[in-house]
Amino acid sequence: MSAFHYTAYDGDGRRVKGVLTADTEQRARQELRAAGLFLDRIVATNPAEGRVKDAMRLARRGGKLSPDALAMLTRQLAVLLGAELPVEESLKLLMGASTGATLNRLAAELRDGVRDGRLLSGAMAQRPAAFPEYYVAAIQAGEKSGRLAEVLETLADFLETRQAVREGALTALIYPAFVGAVSLLVAGVLLVNVAPELTALFEQTGQPLPRITEISLALGGFIGRFWPGMILGLVGFGLALRGLMAVPRMRRAADRLALKLPLVARLARLRAGAIYLRTLALILNSGLPASTAMGFAVGALGNTTLRQEAEAAALRIEEGRRISTALAQVTALPPIALQLIETGERTGRLPEMTERAAGITERTLATLQKRLSTLLEPLMMILVGALVLTIVLSVLLPIFDLQTSFVV
Repeated sequence: MSAFHYTAYDGDGRRVKGVLTADTEQRARQELRAAGLFLDRIVATNPAEGRVKDAMRLARRGGKLSPDALAMLTRQLAVLLGAELPVEESLKLLMGASTGATLNRLAAELRDGVRDGRLLSGAMAQRPAAFPEYYVAAIQAGEKSGRLAEVLETLADFLETRQAVREGALTALIYPAFVGAVSLLVAGVLLVNVAPELTALFEQTGQPLPRITEISLALGGFIGRFWPGMILGLVGFGLALRGLMAVPRMRRAADRLALKLPLVARLARLRAGAIYLRTLALILNSGLPASTAMGFAVGALGNTTLRQEAEAAALRIEEGRRISTALAQVTALPPIALQLIETGERTGRLPEMTERAAGITERTLATLQKRLSTLLEPLMMILVGALVLTIVLSVLLPIFDLQTSFVV
């Protein structure tokens, strides 16, 4: 089996690029014609060389698919399997889709694995850098129950929802951060270029400058002389902080600190709780037992302290404890979520209630993020006003002093 990179045109004249696996180049050409494509160029690739290059590429990117790419692949595969197409045929169609070279190659590798006799979950398990453990477990459960298309739909919803939760946290801070950055830039320009020009006129009078003007001039002079070093220092600080976060001991300390800061702690717990509950609901809906589902849901938590709490809860389940009792020690879960899980456990509707708990936690998180954004906007306006007022006073006070001396 060989891989072929091809360039072709569809019936509407659009240019299409992709990767196709076939026994021979002639067979590859036949498959492209059968798909209604008009071949322009086809080149055979050494499979071993392709795998090496792909491994190097994944290593450069950290060995993982981006969340958006994984969600896109899952959604497209769910749609194709939902149309009752075989797995191999669905992967073949994905190989020719305009989803980028990375996903095309990944679909080709999965198709090769299926052709070799593996199940889709088995082919995915060979690529742990692209597919997390909980993802493969859900696919495996869907294959066993005959609900693979349904499980893929649930997975796609989960990935898209999780990405929305992450983007919501960033969106809440984008505008305040932008306002803060612009205000600091404007203040720096005024201090460096405008204030010295104006205040130089008043120094010729021999009158002493007000204290606030002297401070502003000293700060402007410092920024004007050392701004390249300040930028390099900020970049170096960011890189050093990133390196420190890669050290397990420092990461644990930072995670513990994040859970002690008043507002940050609530946001961190709600976000972790939403992701944990959504992952748990996904695995439970796939038909896996609660103990297995809780074990996979632990991997969705980024905060090491909260992850340890979830691991302890999973161990308590293995000891025979009830799910609601075990999860009571996980501080990321709000009380209403625990109540819903307890209700689901008693009524035999645990997957449904867990999913409802995840939805409530996500809405609570979205509300808190919106309130935070609403609060930060006027605070940033106050900061901008304070900076402008300081600079204006540093310029106007010498004028007032000069007028007073003339009157006297």
